[in-house]
Amino acid sequence: ATEGTRVLWLGLPPMRDARLGRRAAYLNAVFAASARRVPRVEFLQLDMLVSPGEGRYATFMQGPDGRLLRYRLDDGVHLAPAGSRAIARWVLDWVRERSR
Repeated sequence: ATEGTRVLWLGLPPMRDARLGRRAAYLNAVFAASARRVPRVEFLQLDMLVSPGEGRYATFMQGPDGRLLRYRLDDGVHLAPAGSRAIARWVLDWVRERSR
């Protein structure tokens, strides 16, 4: 990596299955602690973008236009296109802000 390169480390989203959710939360804690130790690395907790908060799982979320959109697939793990777009919008904003 070149001098001044920044890294955005995306965490795991909340999972529908409680056991998987606990594992994801544990891994996110490890990831966040690791990111804090490395200069110019930021960790993004995805639940702020694809869940109602506090690590809770949601299949549907209100989109930017106020409509209810499917953010997660039926498997309770993967993101649906609308959820992926929500994260991509945030990441693009992050890149734009840091490239000024």
